Amino acid sequence: MIAWRRFRRAGALHYACAIPRSNLLALALFVLLSAVWTWPLPRHLATRLPHDAWDPVLNTYLLRWNAEHVPFTPEWWNPPFFFPMRGALALSEHLAGISVISTPVQLLGGGAVLAYNICFLASFALSAWFAFLLVRRLTGSTGAALCAGVAYGFAPFRAGQLAHLQVLTSQWFPLLLLAMHAYLEEGRRRWLVIAASAWLLQGLSNGYYLLFAPVLIGLWLAWFPRWADLKHRWAGLKPWAGLKACATFGPRSAGGPRSAGLQACRALVLAGTLGAASVLFVPVLLQYRQVHAALGLGRQTAEIARFSARPASFLNAPPQLAFWEPRDLHAGEGFLFPGVTVLLVIGVAAALSISRAGWRTAARRRSALLFYVGAALVLAALTLGPGEAAQGISRWMRPYSWLMLLPGYDALRVPLRFAMLSTLCTAIAAGIAVATLQHEPGRRAVLAAALAAGLALDGWLEPMPLVPPPGRQLLTGVPPDAAVLEVPADDTLVSVTAMYRALAHGRPLVNGYSGHIPVHFSILYGSMRRGDPSGILELARGRPLAVMISERNDPGGRFRTLVESLPQVVRLGTGNAGATYVVPAQARERVAASGTVLSAVPTALPRAHVRLDLSRPVVVRTIAFPLRRNYLRLGERFQVEASDDGEVWRTIWLDWTGGRALAGALEDARLVPVRIPLPDVTTRFLRIHPAPAWMLEELTILGP
Repeated sequence: MIAWRRFRRAGALHYACAIPRSNLLALALFVLLSAVWTWPLPRHLATRLPHDAWDPVLNTYLLRWNAEHVPFTPEWWNPPFFFPMRGALALSEHLAGISVISTPVQLLGGGAVLAYNICFLASFALSAWFAFLLVRRLTGSTGAALCAGVAYGFAPFRAGQLAHLQVLTSQWFPLLLLAMHAYLEEGRRRWLVIAASAWLLQGLSNGYYLLFAPVLIGLWLAWFPRWADLKHRWAGLKPWAGLKACATFGPRSAGGPRSAGLQACRALVLAGTLGAASVLFVPVLLQYRQVHAALGLGRQTAEIARFSARPASFLNAPPQLAFWEPRDLHAGEGFLFPGVTVLLVIGVAAALSISRAGWRTAARRRSALLFYVGAALVLAALTLGPGEAAQGISRWMRPYSWLMLLPGYDALRVPLRFAMLSTLCTAIAAGIAVATLQHEPGRRAVLAAALAAGLALDGWLEPMPLVPPPGRQLLTGVPPDAAVLEVPADDTLVSVTAMYRALAHGRPLVNGYSGHIPVHFSILYGSMRRGDPSGILELARGRPLAVMISERNDPGGRFRTLVESLPQVVRLGTGNAGATYVVPAQARERVAASGTVLSAVPTALPRAHVRLDLSRPVVVRTIAFPLRRNYLRLGERFQVEASDDGEVWRTIWLDWTGGRALAGALEDARLVPVRIPLPDVTTRFLRIHPAPAWMLEELTILGP
């Protein structure tokens, strides 16, 4: 009872949870609106996935993986896709923050599809609800808070991100801002706990937001605390004593020069708390860095520029919206249309505020409306990315170019996802604007209802497209230690479907789908497209390999012919994934150790041949060179000929290149060392084909 009385005494205006019944009613309203907005998904929560069969299927797999393994353990980092590489989870979003919702659903008996859909619906309802609580605290207006909730939870931008659960899961941002505002005002420790928890959950839900959020937090800390007052609080104190004084908690006391700097001190404590919480991200970031460095992964500026917004993107409505037409259907994620209502209400309120008080007065008073409008514009500018490198010095006029100088930002491919933070700031500004426009008490409800309806209509969706999850594949007769490959491996839908099927059969899976494609996998499907069977045989070394080929995805039968040509391959039957073949385990190759590097004088010959003069007859055991990312620039077959006099030639090695390249990629994904073993031939001359110039620069001839 004592705790409840303290809880009630906090006051509705300063503590959003002081009227829990109305807050719960608001949550129920947003849950209902989420169900209507995504209809008919609520009728098929356990049997259908929203939007498409690509990213939703991938994220369903990841959420199931998180439910079955303890996050951040070595086992968790190594899911069995892109077999046989290690650390495959670091190629994609890990979704650990989203798993706080999905894992309990699955542990209680819900399926993976149900867990995904609950997280999907929760992203809208909770985003709206936390935005409601934040704006209600800032304005004291329930109507304005409802408008903000609708503007954020059901914004038009979300309609263009329906396939990306990790982008939609942005509900912890408004909770973080709520806690920051509340702590700055009240100084209660519980708000520090809430702020740190929201920050951790948001950062663990989406790697983009882990790097994007500090920009918004930094802007907030630069605006709201009155840093100039800090010198009054520290007056007469040594630096260490001043820092100790900033640890003061509890309600703000009145009077005295040091009470003037109390908010700045609280801001320091808040920044320190968020910084301390950020330490927990370090092991995760280091794991990503280690895996990406080992694979030689990165993003080129041109690639980042392709996934950046254009000025026209802000006029481009997502095609899923019911009342707005897109200008460009082929814009990727470039659907940043904010809606008309939100801009109208902010514009009118801003004009009224300026006419009454002026910009300088608003800035001096640390106007929340002015801040969130300004922050929305800054964050929208960041969606434009770095621009093309060819733009020269004008590229540095784009704010994102400066961010790329900091660690991590150059590894992100899609700068336009900054639009979610811009959407949040716009929604908060809209809520504050609605409160500003509510002058006459008798018309407040009518105005709020009309604006909320306009905001909802701007973001209203067509009926949600639904897809069934992929069917299971029985592996009857497949050896228990076999890995699985579904063909064609370079078909994204085939690979993501194979990942979902792996939830049931639990076998190591050669296929995979993520934001990065490991080198060994690209070599595998490249070799199969060439008709080269050696990559498949290389994967089967030491364990059997089950290969599944669907006639629908192999209309000409080229992959079926390729697999059936393999030695001792057995066809078992046909299932959801197509015909199943088993390639028996191949013997592991034993390569004799090579030692001495032999000097040779190369002479380029026509048709990409090269002759190597070893100056005298010597024993040659191995030819080696680093392939790096040049597999498709190398010929399908590699031929080595030997001669004692340079006139009469005999072939000593002729084979496909895919298997050797795949083995090299699994050994070292950056260099991809290719080794051609020769039968200890004694010769003076070698002739190699093909021998492109890039290979000759690092070609090595090895003897015993």
